Parts: sequence; structure tokens; C-alpha cells
Amino acid sequence: MTQSLLVLTVASMAAFGLLHLAPGDPFNSFESGIRSTPAARAMQRARLGLDEPLPQQYGRWLVRYVRGDLGWSTSAQRPVADVLRDTLPRTLLLMGLAFACSLVGGVLLGAWQGMHVGTRRDRVGSLLSLLLFSCPEYVLAVVLLLSLAPAVFPASGLSTDGVGTLQLGAWLADRVWHLILPVSALALVGIAVIARFERAAVREVVSLPFIQAARARGLRERTVRYHAIRASLLPVISLVGLLLPSLMAGAVFVETVFSWPGMGLTLLRAIESRDYDVVMAGVVLVSAMTTLGSMFADILRDLADLRSLPTAPGATPAQRARVAGGRASRGGSCSRIGQIAQNVREHASQRGHCAHEYNTGH
Repeated sequence: MTQSLLVLTVASMAAFGLLHLAPGDPFNSFESGIRSTPAARAMQRARLGLDEPLPQQYGRWLVRYVRGDLGWSTSAQRPVADVLRDTLPRTLLLMGLAFACSLVGGVLLGAWQGMHVGTRRDRVGSLLSLLLFSCPEYVLAVVLLLSLAPAVFPASGLSTDGVGTLQLGAWLADRVWHLILPVSALALVGIAVIARFERAAVREVVSLPFIQAARARGLRERTVRYHAIRASLLPVISLVGLLLPSLMAGAVFVETVFSWPGMGLTLLRAIESRDYDVVMAGVVLVSAMTTLGSMFADILRDLADLRSLPTAPGATPAQRARVAGGRASRGGSCSRIGQIAQNVREHASQRGHCAHEYNTGH
């Protein structure tokens, strides 16, 4: 918790300082639309406290945030909380769908490649993953826009004009139709990143002794692959903490290309118009996503870590008792995999002990 608060504080201080040190302010920006006299602009700056020293401005902003006051949007002329209430759910919808597609698609593609290493299909998949991995979200969004819109999919917007008068099924289908291109632009890069890590992890896991022993004991290939994929999830889960803020950064460009009325497009316009409070709300939001993503990754890593098996070396007694109870209640292939892994380790230990006695005896 302390580390998360430290990250939020440092990120907010850096963003606040850079914003106020940049040329211009909300009242002389070209995007602000304000055409008043210098005296009137000076009065507005004094009203918002922009003429105060920078540390004093940051302290006042921090006190307001602690109290739950997000400030006033100078470009939208309404509270920042209202701006977030309108735009943030649309961005979360976009990010949530892209996150789910990235995680599921990347794990499945990487696991499939890891099970077929060296084949032509694996080489083709690796080439496609490398191309997508090297392509920024905004370039991919422009390519999708020029190639598939508007002939196949809608080019921009949240929904078709007049669709609100249609039935629920037609409204939902129209919303999904508008989501396909933005979600694809965000998810394809994530799929490529996760697939590359998952492929390398599966390739390493399938060569481990407990997988070979499980196959030799006659376990079904589906069961063996399930445990191999589960054991390979640890490096992928570590990416989850970085994927959430990455999706938020990508949403800024994707929403701009497809004119999706979300937080990303609002944040870009706020930067152009020097809308300080909206920009700071976006910075705090991304920082919070980074910390929450890291915590979420730690939880998932503990759930997927095979070292918590009761037969695994390095597991604590509490882990052994907890996992053993869960496995005993389920039974089946999980306990057989654990027993096979234990037999392999005991066999290796006996061979090492015999070799040690032979060396000391001679």
C-alpha cells in the first residue's frame, strides 16, 4: 500500500510540474476558444490560483484530491467528475474487451506455437507475432481504418445515428459492430506480446521431467497439456501489470483515430487546451491502473504458481497443507501429476545419492 501511494505521489508531482512548466495556460491556448483582454485573462488565472508558486498550487490540488474534489474542466466548463462519468465507462469497455482478447488469444496462440516448435505453422505464427509486436497501436489503427472502413465496419463513433430508437438486440449489435475495429487495434498488439512470452514458456515446460513422466505414465494428452500451460503462465501473468497501463496509453491514440468518445480522446483534447485538472485526473487514473495491475498480477501468480504444489520443493508447510486439502477434495489428474513429479524427483535424488557414495568410496 505504501509503495502504491508513493507511485501515485511521484507520478502526480512529475505530471503537475511538467504541465505547468510547459508554455501556455488554459486562457491563452488556441484550443480554449477564449478571446479576452490580457487583464481579463490575468483575472481568470488569479481566480484559479495559477499565479501562485508551483509548490503552493500542487499542495492545493493535493488537498482537493484527498477531499474527493477533482477540479473544474476549463475546456468543458463543468466539473471533472462529470467529464469522467461520461467518458471513462466507454474507455473501460474498450480496454476490458481488448484485455480479455489479448490474454485469451495470446495464451492460446503461444501455447499452440510452443506445442509445435520448429514446424512451418510455428514459424508463420512467430513472424506474424513479430510484425504485430513491432507495430504501434496508432499505426495498426490507421491500417485497419483504411483497409476495412467504412466498406466493412464503421469508421468512427460510438453508434449509428438513430439507433437509440431501435430494439435492444439491434442496438447491441450496432454497438458491437462499432467496437470491432477499435478493440482489434488495441488487442492485436497485446496478443502478439503475450504469445511470444507464452511460446517460450511452453517450450521450456514441455521438456521438463515431470511432463515427460506424465506422458510415460499414460495420462491423456489433454491433461498433460493443461498442466504444461498452467506451469507456463507465470511469465505471462507478470505482463498483466504492464498490460493495463499500456492499454490506457494505446486507447488515447486508438480513440483519436476512430473518434471513440472515451477518456483517451478527452485526455488528448485536454492536453491541447491545457485543461490541467482533466489531464491530472488522467495521470492519476493511469498510475492507479499500474498499481492495481501489479497487485492483480501478484494474486494471479500465486494462484498459478506450481511451486505451491504440496509435492514441490521450496513450498512452505502452509502452502502444502492448503493446496493438499484443495487437491484432495478434487482428486483426479491433479494429484496424479503431483505424484508423478514427486516420483521423478525421488528417482533423481536416489541417483545422486548413489553417485555420491560411489565417488566417496573410490
